[in-house]
Amino acid sequence: MPHGDHLCLFHQSPSQLWPFVASFFQSGLDEDEQCLYVAEEHSPEMVAAALEAQGLAAETLRRQGRLLTRSVPADEGTPGVAAHPFSTDGALASLQTAVERSLAAGFRGLRLVVDMSWVLRQASRLA
Repeated sequence: MPHGDHLCLFHQSPSQLWPFVASFFQSGLDEDEQCLYVAEEHSPEMVAAALEAQGLAAETLRRQGRLLTRSVPADEGTPGVAAHPFSTDGALASLQTAVERSLAAGFRGLRLVVDMSWVLRQASRLA
């Protein structure tokens, strides 16, 4: 995927999600990009374990700072999804900060996956 592109992956089970995320992140790691998974349904530890099961050395990558896993809403500074109600401006500001931090750390970019499951349960938070 070219820088700046995005996509939305709909899935019915984690078995459909994790192979995609692992492949998406591996492509970013191969390009010297930092990878960030913002978890809503799963803990950061569960995300790391799921990626490990897909063959990604998640724990090593986390220790190296190449893979970040964050929880929503527990972690401050995650891309806007913790806001009540949801704030587009807040999401974009948080995303910009995350990109700037990745670049300042010497990475070529940031590869981001955000679990948006909450939208299905709480669509009114988007208002």
